[in-house]
Formats: sequence, structure tokens, C-alpha cells
Amino acid sequence: MGKILLVEDDEILAKGISFKLKKEGFDVESVAYAEDAEKIFFDSKNQIDLIISDICLPDKTGFELCEEIRKISDVYIVMLTALDDEINAVMGYEMGADDYITKPFSLSILVSKVKVFMKRASCSNNLQKKEKIISGDIEFNYNDYSINIGCNEKVQLTMTEVKILTYLMENAYNVISKEQIAELLWDIDKDFIDDNTVAVYMSRLRKKIEKNPSSPQYIKNIKGIGYKWNARCIRI
Repeated sequence: MGKILLVEDDEILAKGISFKLKKEGFDVESVAYAEDAEKIFFDSKNQIDLIISDICLPDKTGFELCEEIRKISDVYIVMLTALDDEINAVMGYEMGADDYITKPFSLSILVSKVKVFMKRASCSNNLQKKEKIISGDIEFNYNDYSINIGCNEKVQLTMTEVKILTYLMENAYNVISKEQIAELLWDIDKDFIDDNTVAVYMSRLRKKIEKNPSSPQYIKNIKGIGYKWNARCIRI
């Protein structure tokens, strides 16, 4: 069902999470240090589908681990923390995390989230079409999850960003509500989603796509409703 790398230095919690996920049929490898996680992940023999990492680790922070992995991979990353602080949540998303769970949490909720991410990972090949979408000076490539902006400026996207961008561009000029985007992202009960999650992802996308993120040309905010892709799109 897929391989999970768990990075958690709380031995009791790590054993509990591992036991629950293995019971659900997942292959779980658990380590306590970010350095060990990096060795496992960067070993070409290991195919990791999802990383679950605590923020407070003995050798470095989960933020730093996430940042290192994001340099080369768009693997799904879920971050765990005892810090119930919006700033830390936003920082996690800014570093490239796909989700953020505050301790204490229900193992059942964690398992539900893991199942959704694993389903997306197994279906990711559906996005790998031999096609591109061109809109203005942006060229979105299905094959390698990247966009080219203007003159050969290539920007890599995470899988979650790809889902949002694909949905917006394929529905160009249509207003997409925040609720629709939330459902697109998680495919599970919206109670699991932080109120700021959609806004954070849109901010990240704008920073990657827009020349002036504070005055976006492509991703327009429709006040009180949602967003729309404000340019013609051509599939080639």
C-alpha cells in the first residue's frame, strides 16, 4: 500500500503511530533523527511515498528536514508538532509541507489523512499526460510537475500545488470556491482542514507564478467566495 518514513523522537508515540499504520497495511520505517531520515530518503533504493515528521527533533527541526527534501522531491510531507501556533503552521506550509497536525491528535484522523495522501500518490500517474497547458507567458507541464515562465524560467511544483493549478487552469475564468479547493485537496471531511490552508497554498502558488504576487495577474481572489484563473488557457 506504499512506504511511509516516520521521523519522531518520542519513542512511545513513534511505536503507536507505526503500529497503527502497519495494522492498516502500510510499510513504515521509523527513525528519531532528521539525519537518519535524510540518509534513508536520499538512498535511491528506497521509494518513500509519504513522510510524517515531528517539528522538534534532536538534531535539526522538521522545517529544515522538509526544506532539504523539497529541493529535490515533491513527496507528500505531514508535519507533527506540540506547538499549537498559527505561525508554526504557516511556516510548515511555506517550507513545502502538505499538512500539519497538532499534538495530541487522534490516530484515526492521522490514518485517514495518510490514506488520502497514499491514494493521491498511487493516482499521480494520471496527471502525467503528454500534454501542456499554456496561458499567457506560463507553460504548465503535466509530465514533470513544473511550469516554465517567460524565457526558460523553470519552477518546480509540489503534487498538491499541481492539483490546485490544474484545477484552476482547466476551469479558466470560472470562480472556484474555497470549499471546492478544500475538497479537491483532501477528499475527506473538511473539519480536518485548517481555515488558513487554502489561502497559504494560493500564496505559495502566486509566489511561484506571479511577477507581482501582491497584484496577481493569473490567480485572482474573488472576495468572500474563492479564486479564479484569469487568463485564457490552451492545451497542446
